[in-house]
Amino acid sequence: MRRFTLILIITTFSLTIFAQQDLVKKGEKVEVSLSDKVLPSANQVAAIPVPVWILGINLGLPAVKSLLEKKGKKFTATYGASVENQTFYVSKSSFDLKYKGLAIVRKVDIDAKNKGVEALQAQFRIEQSSDKSSFRFIPHKLSFKHAKAKVRKTVDLTISIEMSTTWTDDKGVGQSKKIGESKFVFKKIKLDSEYDDLKLKKKGLTGDWVPIPPRSLHPQKGQGNVTFKVSIIETDDFGKRYESIAKFLGDNNDSINSFLTAIFGLDD
Repeated sequence: MRRFTLILIITTFSLTIFAQQDLVKKGEKVEVSLSDKVLPSANQVAAIPVPVWILGINLGLPAVKSLLEKKGKKFTATYGASVENQTFYVSKSSFDLKYKGLAIVRKVDIDAKNKGVEALQAQFRIEQSSDKSSFRFIPHKLSFKHAKAKVRKTVDLTISIEMSTTWTDDKGVGQSKKIGESKFVFKKIKLDSEYDDLKLKKKGLTGDWVPIPPRSLHPQKGQGNVTFKVSIIETDDFGKRYESIAKFLGDNNDSINSFLTAIFGLDD
């Protein structure tokens, strides 16, 4: 038991030492846009290391457990945005899609001199089926410079694009529904890295086919009213180690307290 507890203390200390890349979320702004061509890359600023915080062992086990749980959650972060468009088709009589791509950009403030720095940019090509009845998203470019989650070297990015539409039927009644969702999981993405369409193609990520949205019929034909809601989840599995230790402390609180009291003369 003594040996295991010493290992626990050393492991907790080590976890803090090696988790050196802190989250960057000050001044966060997330935008989603549709375009008829792929957006150009923006100049980037290199990631800035953040000072290491050292975990104290004199806070009491419940406090340490709570703190570990909070630190574990920092290894996961979620953000998103949406965009609405009322001219998804080229014209009121055509079923050809007007837009060829969708871009997601997250910007943050690094410091007083570096504001609005691009932290993430994800571009997707919009491909229409040959019969023009559906479309899908294909990853085209991914640039990842600054994480919102606390990460070490790599992070898993889950990007979900939910599509919904509204229209007026031939009787003048408003309708709305979700027409589909595409989810992409980019594994082991490195900080300060870029992936072009050739690199992304090797990952074999392609969205499912989604039916084209209905167009309004009353009082006149519409060009397709579509809303794209994007959510992004950053995850570093390293956070699960904090959560595992926190669980151990909770499950063995009495035994560890008794051991520390006997060895160091600590009170609960």
